Amino acid sequence: MNKIELLEILGLERKVTLCLLSINTLKEATSKQIEKAAGLKQPEVSKGLRTLMECDFIYREIIKKRQRGRPQNVYHMKKSAAEIVKILEKRNKKEFDRKKRAAEDLYSLF
Repeated sequence: MNKIELLEILGLERKVTLCLLSINTLKEATSKQIEKAAGLKQPEVSKGLRTLMECDFIYREIIKKRQRGRPQNVYHMKKSAAEIVKILEKRNKKEFDRKKRAAEDLYSLF
């Protein structure tokens, strides 16, 4: 299995996984660079980045241009890949334990 499949098994959606791996590879990236590296469309990248920021896996740096125009958002990893895997593993364990308890409760009802 590859990184994408493994991260999906740990609960990340494909677009989120592709955004995360793109930023991790590039070290810092604009949404346009992520679009190109991940092969995603802009709305998918935006949703993926929002999810990663909500999870506190990445952060956004706003860079003002010298000329006129909108500032540029550059995304960076906030946590290492190993830390992210541990967090995802912990989430999955909690979910598994919750489901296991529910199954045990059901057994006791029958």
